[in-house]
Amino acid sequence: MRITADKVRGIPVLVCQGALTLGATDAFVDAYARVFDGGSTGLILDLSRLSYLDSAGVGAVVGCSTTGAARGCVVKIVLAPDGPVPRIFHLTQLERAFEIFAGVEEAAASFP
Repeated sequence: MRITADKVRGIPVLVCQGALTLGATDAFVDAYARVFDGGSTGLILDLSRLSYLDSAGVGAVVGCSTTGAARGCVVKIVLAPDGPVPRIFHLTQLERAFEIFAGVEEAAASFP
């Protein structure tokens, strides 16, 4: 998996590309920990380019949200409507736990 960091409207964005699986969770955790260590109060996880998300990846996304909340950071998710990941979010009911957006600009605009 490839993770790149960006900012949109001053909000940190982690763009994840490829598969978020057990083998990639350490890099994912390191990436979001750097954002939280920087004191950000918001984070956008752009998962729209993920081709696959396994149970370890689901756990890492939930862990990101939990860790962020403990540090006063709101995590919002971007998913490609026609990609494979929205189905996983639906099956695991994660769509109820996160604010989900179709694009990064839309997600960034939702922050105060």
